[in-house]
Amino acid sequence: NNGIEGDPVELGIVGQVLENVEWFVSSLGSYIWTNPQPAEQNKSKYEVSNDEDDESNNKKDFIKQFQVIQTNWYYRNQKRILLFYKKKYLKINPLTGVTRAIHNYGDIDKIDSYGSYFIIHYFDQKNDYFQSTEFEEILKIIQENYPKGDKELIINNLQ
Repeated sequence: NNGIEGDPVELGIVGQVLENVEWFVSSLGSYIWTNPQPAEQNKSKYEVSNDEDDESNNKKDFIKQFQVIQTNWYYRNQKRILLFYKKKYLKINPLTGVTRAIHNYGDIDKIDSYGSYFIIHYFDQKNDYFQSTEFEEILKIIQENYPKGDKELIINNLQ
């Protein structure tokens, strides 16, 4: 399971078909419209780097990664990887390795949870809807790395 924590909720048949189509189209598209890269350069973009000068995802700041299910704006469930670092976390598409979002912990306004479902509300009025059996550990990492100061992280348990 590539060191990724969590046993995510299944996507269902339609979700799996859409995910396979997305993988096929992105693979075919990247092969047709770009030059194929040697295998060494074509490694997964969400691997944690050993390069200490790589501030985007270096190993010394890495905390943990989790597999989650994200529900997008049209209610499609999508697999995502959340990579947690000391000052930020990344949301990664595991099919393409593309970073879909980077958030600093201080960007979070509040978190609403209901069992394994949780919503992260950001100060810019955007929200991320996730499911994970590892929610408690994810929340603990966010709380431990949330900046100390004027604002306080609001956590609502809606059970």
